[in-house]
Parts: sequence; C-alpha cells; structure tokens
Amino acid sequence: MSFRRTTPGQLLLFWFRPTLVLWALVSAGLMIGIRWALRGWPLIPNYLPFDPGFVIVPLAAVFWGPGGVWAALAGSLGGDAVSGLWGVLTPWRAAGGFFAALTAQQLWQARLVQEDGGPLHLPRWGQTLRFVLAAAPACLVAAGWPAVGADLHQRYPFVYYAGVLGGHYLIFATALGVSLYRIVAREVVAQTGEWREHLALDDGRSRVTFLRGALVLAGALGAPLAGWLTARAVGGFSGGAPQMLGSGGPRAVPIAALAVLALQAAVLLLGGGGTRISSSSR
Repeated sequence: MSFRRTTPGQLLLFWFRPTLVLWALVSAGLMIGIRWALRGWPLIPNYLPFDPGFVIVPLAAVFWGPGGVWAALAGSLGGDAVSGLWGVLTPWRAAGGFFAALTAQQLWQARLVQEDGGPLHLPRWGQTLRFVLAAAPACLVAAGWPAVGADLHQRYPFVYYAGVLGGHYLIFATALGVSLYRIVAREVVAQTGEWREHLALDDGRSRVTFLRGALVLAGALGAPLAGWLTARAVGGFSGGAPQMLGSGGPRAVPIAALAVLALQAAVLLLGGGGTRISSSSR
C-alpha cells in the first residue's frame, strides 16, 4: 500500500494544499473564538467548557478531511489557552478532538452495504442523515478521552464526566449540525470542491471498507460501554448523582475505557484510506 493512501499520508499531504490549509485555519479560528467568547460560562469551572462550537469538529472533518482533523487539534489546544482551562486535562481533550475528527471523517467515508460510489457533499436529507450518523459516535470519542484523563487524575469519575460532556456534544452536533451541514454543502463546498479533489484522490468505489468502518464505530460505542460496565462490576460510580471535584473512581474504569479508545485510535491511524491516487494534482 502506498504511504499516500494511508491516514498518516493524507494528514501529511494536507499541508501542501493551500485551500485546505486555509479552511483548516478558519475552522480552528472559529472554535477558538467561540471558546474565548464563552470562557466565563463553563459547565464545570476549570475542567469542562461550555462549547457549542464543538459542532465544527465533525463538520470540518467531513468537509475538509485531514484539514478538519488538524483544525480539531489546534482548536482544542487554542481553546484551552484562551479560556483559562489549560491544565492537566488539556492533552486528553486535544486527543479527544483529534480522534473524534478522524472518527467522523472515516465514518462519513465508510462504504455502506451495496454502495458503489462514495458519499458526496450535497444538501440533501440522505447526506444530512449520514453526517449525523458520523458525528454522533465522534461525540462519544471526544468525551471519552478527557473523561479517562479526569478519572486517572482523580478529578471526576469517568462515567460522570463522559456522560455530561458526551451529552453536551451530542446536543450541539445534532441540533446545530443538521442546518450547518446543509448550508456549508450548498454554499461553500459547491464552490471550493471536495477535499479528496484537492488531495488528488480518485473518487473510487470504496473510500473506507465496511469492516474498517464497523471497527471505528465499535470503538466509539465500546469505550463508554466498557467504562460503565467496569464501574458496575468493581463497585465504582455507575450514573446519576452530581460528583464533587476529587471524586475519581476505581482505576480499572478509565483503564478499560482507555484500552478500547487506544484500539480504535490504532484502527483510525494505521488503516488505509480506501482511495486511489489519481495521476493529476490540484
């Protein structure tokens, strides 16, 4: 397999495409700006931001591909810096944004049963539903990584933190994402072209195999499930009541969730993109 067909290859090739770099900067700038504007309204002071701008993560990943992945990483780090939340959970939150964007990108590209061509960015309800189905698991991934960090550092239990943050992300990714997807598909991508064109990737028949897409989805759903089941098994927190700072649970809970997230990250990074490189480059 050519390196340019792999996920790392596409993440590297992105830096040589000015149009994608520009949209990545715009996306990251919007995420940072929203975090700055809402810096005084955290969900949990010093640890959990109020962040409706998270909807940009799956949108940017779907529309700008690897550019959206880098934008999610930069937006998370920059958002923590400008909102006063830079601290022990910052790298965990950044990892969550990075892998959430990869999750949304690859689930969007995943081949469905009897699907000959790849998905197009069209303002139609079928593609809008596909976006929601790619964004929702990404929300769980984005919440899972910082929830692991919060529990390992004895800040908050994994199940509590992941539940609050995951629900928060899901609300905005679906409520705002539906309209924003259709607007960007109609007004922006129709003019600029899809990210695969800018990376000179042939439209092909299958961008991500069904099996690989299923593994990515299983990892996104499996991490919170593993944490919850482990919490039930070892007598840790299993849901419901508000938690106080410093009330982390048994170490087995975040370790179980982290194991699933790490396996999903390996699938996201080590697999091929399922596309062919065309002979010309934009």
